[in-house]
Amino acid sequence: MWRPAVTEDGGLNALNASSTVNHGNNRRITALIQARMSSSRFPGKVLALLWGEPIIQHVLRAVEATPGIRTVAVATSDQASDDPLVEFLQAADVAVVRGPLDNVLRRYQLGAQAYPADWVLRICADSPCVDTKILKAVASHCHRSDVDLVTTRYPASFPKGQNAELIRTERLLELNSDELTAEECEHVTPYFYHHADRYGIVRIQPSQSDLKLRSLVVDTPVDLARLEQMSKNDLPVYDAAGMGWTFHPPRAGTVDARGATTGRAQSPASQPKSAEAPSHR
Repeated sequence: MWRPAVTEDGGLNALNASSTVNHGNNRRITALIQARMSSSRFPGKVLALLWGEPIIQHVLRAVEATPGIRTVAVATSDQASDDPLVEFLQAADVAVVRGPLDNVLRRYQLGAQAYPADWVLRICADSPCVDTKILKAVASHCHRSDVDLVTTRYPASFPKGQNAELIRTERLLELNSDELTAEECEHVTPYFYHHADRYGIVRIQPSQSDLKLRSLVVDTPVDLARLEQMSKNDLPVYDAAGMGWTFHPPRAGTVDARGATTGRAQSPASQPKSAEAPSHR
C-alpha cells in the first residue's frame, strides 16, 4: 500500500493507520529510524545490500520485532537526494517523516507530532546488526515516571551500530532548535547529556565489558564488505534479562528545560560527563 510521507509543510494530515505495528493496544512508543542517502563516505548506503537485503530492511525488522512499539517510521530529509529512499519505503508500506537534512532533532519532533506516543525510540539506519534484545531492554523502562531518557550511551558500552535511545516525548518536544548548537540539532540527544543534571537518565549496560571496542555500523563500503563476511555466530550474544542498568536522577534544585525546579534526589557524585554522539544523520 502506498503511503504519503509526513512533511513539515502541511503533510501532517496525510497519515495512514496501517503504519501501526500490531503488538496490541497498550503500547506507548513510536520508533523513529533516522536515515539519509547523502552520506559523504558511502552515498546511498542505507539501501545497499547486506546479506541479500537493503541495510535499512535489517533495522526495520529488528525494530518491528521489539515489544511495546506502537508505530515504526523512518525520519529522512526533505532533499531530492532522499526521494529514492522514500520511494522504497512507501512501496514497502513503511511510514515516512521528512524534515531538514541537518536538523535531525526537528525530524524527530515532526515524527513525534505525527505519530503521538509517550516515548520516541531513536535508531540509526546504518545499524543492520542492532539487536532486538537491546531494544527490548531499553524499551522496558517506558513505564517509569521518573525517567526522561533511556540510553545505551553515557558513555557507550555496546558496539557501534548496536545503540538505541528512548526519549520521553514531552522532553523531546520542549527542545528549541534556535537555542541549541548545530551538534545538538544534528545528533538529537547531546543536549540531554550536556545538561544531565536536569534529567532522569537510565543507562543500559551489557554484561560483557569489551563490546564498545567493536564496530558493527556501516559507515563506508569497507564496513559493508566486512559485515558481509560475517555470520550470525560472529555477532555478540545478549541476554536481555542479564543486562544491567544505572539510574542517574536529576540534581535537586536544578532548573530543567521547562524552567521548573526539580526536587528529586541528588545525582551520584561520579556521573559520566558525556555520551558518544553518533555520526549518522
